[in-house]
Amino acid sequence: MSMDKITEVITHFIGVFHLAVEENRLRDDYDKFKAQQAKTVEHERMQPTNVAVEAKYQLEDYTPNGALDPSDQPNVFFSGAANTAYPLAPQSAHSSAYGPSTLPEQSQVPLQSGAPGGTNTVQLTLEPAGSTAAVVIQSAFLQDNDFIQLGTSAQFLEPEMFDAGLQQLTALAQTADIMGDLGKPQTGQDAQVFAQKVHATMNAAPAPAPAGFTVHLAHGSDTQGLHLDGEAVDAFSEIDDLLPAYLQSDDVEDTPEEPDPIDGPHREDGEPAMDIVDVDPGHAVVTGGNMLVNETNVGAAWLDAPVISVMGDVFDLNVISQINVAVEYDAIPGVTPSAAPEAMNMAKIEAVASAPQGDGTEPDLAQDPDLPDHYVVTRLEADVTLLNWVHQYNFATDHDRAEVSFSGAETRIGTGDNMLTNGANLFELGHGYDLIMIGGSMISVNMITQMNVLLDSDHVTFGGGAFEGTSGGDNLLLNSAAITSVGIDNYAQITAPFAQATEGLADGGNHLSKAVYKQDLFDGIDLLRVLYIDGDFTSMNVVQQTNILGDVDQVHLALEGFRDQNGGDVDLVTGSNALLNLASLATYGTDSTVVVGGEVYSDALLYQAEFIDTGANPLGVHAPALANEAVAFLADDMIAPDPPDYGLGMPSLEAGQTSPDVMQTMLA
Repeated sequence: MSMDKITEVITHFIGVFHLAVEENRLRDDYDKFKAQQAKTVEHERMQPTNVAVEAKYQLEDYTPNGALDPSDQPNVFFSGAANTAYPLAPQSAHSSAYGPSTLPEQSQVPLQSGAPGGTNTVQLTLEPAGSTAAVVIQSAFLQDNDFIQLGTSAQFLEPEMFDAGLQQLTALAQTADIMGDLGKPQTGQDAQVFAQKVHATMNAAPAPAPAGFTVHLAHGSDTQGLHLDGEAVDAFSEIDDLLPAYLQSDDVEDTPEEPDPIDGPHREDGEPAMDIVDVDPGHAVVTGGNMLVNETNVGAAWLDAPVISVMGDVFDLNVISQINVAVEYDAIPGVTPSAAPEAMNMAKIEAVASAPQGDGTEPDLAQDPDLPDHYVVTRLEADVTLLNWVHQYNFATDHDRAEVSFSGAETRIGTGDNMLTNGANLFELGHGYDLIMIGGSMISVNMITQMNVLLDSDHVTFGGGAFEGTSGGDNLLLNSAAITSVGIDNYAQITAPFAQATEGLADGGNHLSKAVYKQDLFDGIDLLRVLYIDGDFTSMNVVQQTNILGDVDQVHLALEGFRDQNGGDVDLVTGSNALLNLASLATYGTDSTVVVGGEVYSDALLYQAEFIDTGANPLGVHAPALANEAVAFLADDMIAPDPPDYGLGMPSLEAGQTSPDVMQTMLA
């Protein structure tokens, strides 16, 4: 049936529309195809070329145990029997941290072989030792002098007044330091000057200590072992057990699982609760609880040998100096004064043999010793130095002023709880030889100096009701130091063969006579490895640690109606501070026989001193007069025209100002 004109037009339009839509769909697919095709780059075909390969050398037949041509192996340096296999290594440049670049020099020594008229040579190389230095300076400073005043009845002294007393107390501690300031250890020739100063200072001890100090001093073999405040002990207590009760961590098993501090506790409907901070039941005011920690661990196994010859002097010095100074006076009406702070000096100096000790039986001397047939020498035209110098210093003041009243069921006000820490861990691994020959001196200094200074005189008053529940005092000052040496050196006068060999090496030679390498000292060694040092060999580990804390708190508790409204007691922590210096120096080597051409300076010093004052004036400490050396540490504006009292008393206020009697002003 034919369609009318209108229907035909509409039908035609629909057909054209479908064709246009289909064309656009195909075009979209076609464009994607062309884009993908455009990414493919057609490369031109490579044209074949002729490559000419020419081999200039032809391989010959393998000849086992063939003769070795001496011209192919220059720079031989060993003597003795022939036809012995040794590892070969190319020469490489070496440099010292304190000297110019050097090469391990070797000379050509003819080696007789079994072949008639033949001489075999083999190149041997030996890595020379290098130098290393680590200088670590760490310091932390904190001023946390908080001020909280919820009322208007209490008046406080300014914290700066107590800083002056802390400065004088520090000066008093410095006068008791017999080692003093020896300066930073240096390298080169200055290292021997430093060692001489240390040795002279050790010999000068005991110096008269300031009045009021308890001093323990030991020299030489008396320093060996464990010492606690001058007394020999079998073991030390764990440091965690010595911390103040407030700073001791609870047992993990007894600690309940706490919510994520970021999310906080939640209500039953899943929404966060308002009290995100979990407060223990009761009322607590913490103005102390500070911890200052210096910790250093140094381990060195840098350079050693079973036999060492030294043309110069030998210095072998070990020093531990420990000082604790504390002044504590807690003025709390109606409360028994707290016990004296716990001040402890722990020290260990120990030398351990590297070889296992025998059963006491005599060795079999009938058996011929197995002495070296070969030797190789490497040399350094410089000094060899191992230096670890660590200086750690903590200084903090926490002079809090707080007037506190309580209105809720649970309260915690914390103005202390500070922690300052310095930490350093160093360990060096070096080289080992069979023989070390030193043209200069051998210097070994291990020294630890530690000092703790604490001023903790707290003043507490209260208004209304009785006061209970304080935990003033409970402070800890701890110095712990250990110097351990693995490998014991035995000294003897240098013999002519060693002296002549060292002089020959100093003149540029590379030969050792049989009188040197055929000694019984080298029994059991086949190839003798020798290091020659033209300068000095210095091993110096020095640690200096200082903690200074001022924690003079002024607290007024408003307790009117406290028990009727809130009940319970107030847990007031004004002390519970810990000052810790922890240091360990360990050197690892081997038992050595050291032949010396100069003098031997070998000594050990253990010095432990403490000054504890708990009967001072509430505003400071009435210490004995300081020595003249202490005056140099005081500020110029602290020295009046008239001769002042160099005790640690606090300054008084001018007339018309607040009375320096804190108790009176708080109770007014």
